[in-house]
This record gives sequence, C-alpha cells and structure tokens, in this order.
Amino acid sequence: MEFFSWLGFAQTITQFIPSITEDMTVVDIAAQMLLEFFICIGAAAGIFLITLILGGVALNTMAKRQGKKGSALAYLPFANTYVAGKLAGEATFFGQKMKRAGLYAMLSEIVYAVLEGLLMAANIMLTRPEYLTLRTDAVTGNSYWEIESSLVPAQNQWMCGLLDYGYIVMLVFDFIAFIFLFILFLALFKKYYARGPVLMTILCTIFPARGFVLFAVRKNTPVDYNEYLRRRAEEYARRNNPYGYGGYQNPPYNPPQDPQNGGSQNGGNGGDPFGGEFGGGQSGDDPFGGEFGAPPQSGGNANGGNGGGDPFDDFH
Repeated sequence: MEFFSWLGFAQTITQFIPSITEDMTVVDIAAQMLLEFFICIGAAAGIFLITLILGGVALNTMAKRQGKKGSALAYLPFANTYVAGKLAGEATFFGQKMKRAGLYAMLSEIVYAVLEGLLMAANIMLTRPEYLTLRTDAVTGNSYWEIESSLVPAQNQWMCGLLDYGYIVMLVFDFIAFIFLFILFLALFKKYYARGPVLMTILCTIFPARGFVLFAVRKNTPVDYNEYLRRRAEEYARRNNPYGYGGYQNPPYNPPQDPQNGGSQNGGNGGDPFGGEFGGGQSGDDPFGGEFGAPPQSGGNANGGNGGGDPFDDFH
C-alpha cells in the first residue's frame, strides 16, 4: 500500500521536470518514459524500505512487550498488518465488534497490491515506440505521449483491457483496504495514543507515514480507551464544577441554622429559604410585621379593632 503511494508521489514530481524535447525520436521518447518510470520505482522502493524497517522495529517492540507470538513477522510486508491487528485486539465498525480486523486488512492489501502490480507490468510492456501516439490537451494545449490501444496487436489487447478496467477494480479494493486499515489503526491507537487516535490513524491510512508513526509510539503503554475517557471526564468535571463532581452537594445558599430557635436565623423551624421575610415562622409572628396582616387579636371580631367596635366608625 505505502509503496504505491510513494510511487504515485514520485511520478507526480517527474511531471514537473521536462525530459522530452522536440528533437527526440519516438524510440528515444519510449526509452525516456521507461527510464523515468524505473527511477520512480527505485525511489518509492527506497522510501518504502525505510518505513518498513521503522514500522517493523516498532511493531516488534510492541508485540514483545505484550507477549505476542510471531513478532518477527512485523518486518514483512502485509504480515506487519496482521501483527498490528493482533496488537489492536477487538475493533468496532458502526457499533459492530470486529475481532479479525488485521486479517481482513491484510487480505484486502494483498488483492490491491496484486492489481497494482499487474497494471504496472502492463504499462511497462506497452510502453513501446510502435504503440505510442502524440496527443494534445484541449484545455491546456500541452502535448503528451500516450499508449494507443488501436496500435496494439490482438495478442496484447488484453493488456489494454486491463489498463481500461483494471483501474476501476483496483480503486474498489483500494477503498475496501482503506476502510479495514482505518478500523484497524483506530483501534490500535486508542490503546497506544489515546490522546489523538484519529490523527494518528489518518497519518497511517491517508498518508504513507505508517512506519514513522508506529515508531513514534512504540514505547507507549497500552491503555483501556473507555477508562481513559472516563478519567478525562471526571478530571474535566472537577476543574469546571466548583461544588464537586456529581452535582451541587453543598449549595452556598443553604441558610445557617439558629441553635437557639431550632431553625434558620431568618425563618422558623421549617427551614424557609426566605427566612421570614416573605413567609412566617411557627412562633406566631406576622410574616409581614403587622403592617399588612391582621392586627393582634384580643377577643374582637375578625374585621374589627380591640373591643369589637365598628371597623367603619370613621365614616359614621
């Protein structure tokens, strides 16, 4: 997988380096195209070898620390993906548990690599002077040489069909391999880099940096991701909740108790939070201080004054 990513990167760079001139013959052009292609293959193979060794050291170290068997397979292409799956353990995909993500990712990588290898072989065998034709881009006006299928003899037409339809099949398996690899490395980095598993997974799947990333986390101790999230949540709650984790256990508005009256200082025994300002205590005092309430009773009627007089005597 990574080899073909580096190969594509190298081929992109060579497109910006002019190497074909107008005075070159078709034979020279075909030879130059093959030379550039082999240079790109060599550059991609060199970078891939470095990443393979770094990733192998990392996976081998991690497997030995966890007591996994077959840690030496970490230095082999495709087999290192299987070792990564062993270290990742059980993965999840849309809520469904997946116990063999490493195996599925390895198999999809193999199919993808075989298809890419066949396409490379077809390109090399068809890059011949008699099969090339000069074309001009209608948008940019740039000229380029391309393999013309009508110039290819019948016995080699299957190569043209492979180039036409093989890319479609290859893209399908490329997507399938990407899905399995993403699931695999997400589960792996939830253990070995819980602070940012998605970022590390992207670097190992979208970008061909798997060996470098694994080498960087090889000494990390695996953790339980769910337990890690729980501890982070508790730590966040303690920092942001002044009354402690779990709710307002000691609210500041709880009124102090009056030991003499058996209740709060502001209210009666019932612990009225308004403390007698709007409510009444059980001592018989008027909660409104006699200003709006009934006058003190001394045997009169409910509406009258002290001696049962007429409450409207001022109007008589």
